[in-house]
Amino acid sequence: QGDISTMWIITEDNRLCFYPTGENRHQPIHSTELSSRAFCLLCVGNNALIGQSDSKITVYSRSSDNLWNVHFPGKEIELTTPDHDSRSDDIRCMAVVGSKVWVGCGPFIHLLNAEDLTNERSIYLGENDKKPQDIISLSGHAIVLMLKGSSLFIYEADSVKLVMTFDVAPMSFIYGNAAEMTAPVDIKSIATDGENIFVGTSNGTMVAILYKQLMCSQPPTRNSTESFLKQSSVPVHCHKDKIRNIMHVSLQLSPVAMGTETPSYVPPFKSLIVSTGKGYNKHTEFAGAMEESVSCCTQAEDFQVIVWGHRNQ
Repeated sequence: QGDISTMWIITEDNRLCFYPTGENRHQPIHSTELSSRAFCLLCVGNNALIGQSDSKITVYSRSSDNLWNVHFPGKEIELTTPDHDSRSDDIRCMAVVGSKVWVGCGPFIHLLNAEDLTNERSIYLGENDKKPQDIISLSGHAIVLMLKGSSLFIYEADSVKLVMTFDVAPMSFIYGNAAEMTAPVDIKSIATDGENIFVGTSNGTMVAILYKQLMCSQPPTRNSTESFLKQSSVPVHCHKDKIRNIMHVSLQLSPVAMGTETPSYVPPFKSLIVSTGKGYNKHTEFAGAMEESVSCCTQAEDFQVIVWGHRNQ
């Protein structure tokens, strides 16, 4: 992340490496050892934020000539709250939601001003493993995934009010193995393409939820899950083990990229969804929901990548 000429990578040995995206991209421009374990990286305007394990955000800044100072971080932000020892809390997720940067740190969501990065508000979520693992922004709402559990927590961005808790367990059970239907379900990863929310669970289920339908209807029960899923044009596939990660890749050509000429090649899909995990199960009982998409997967023994796409209309 960061800028069009550099790629920032955090390695397993806790180093931040800066790679060029052009020639000689196999050699880092610079690398530095971080003071503590890093979990997330977010670019906000002229600042790059790195969330770490000691309630600390390391900030790198971009100068007026559009170059990053990769040799020295600009500043460090330590997120502390009264009456709570947050020194050991992990900053696992950050996202720009409206005019704020939402930061998940331990059992708190901190709201930073996106301009000067001051901490304007802290929301205590309570105990019982209510620790944010991921946050995505969608249509004026923040969708928060906790470290454990099968529910998505949807907050209104302006008021920071919890407006809905959505349990995906009924949707995952219909595709899960029979032996796992009584086992607890955790959401492992989420992503969005601006219209759908893609959810990967610990029982290998990957489901897609049409966002506008979610906000206009009651969450599904086991009896209503089939009709709920059939209203989505996105297929549901399963891994045989927990889903490790989900990623959305846009294939849309911007007006700037297209220029005034008609492009010679238009991708057949407007976007791709990629999930990773072990094993692959294809479910055909809901074939009606798969008409708009095509899926494929690798044939590796221990690791599968499933890719499918939304066709251009």
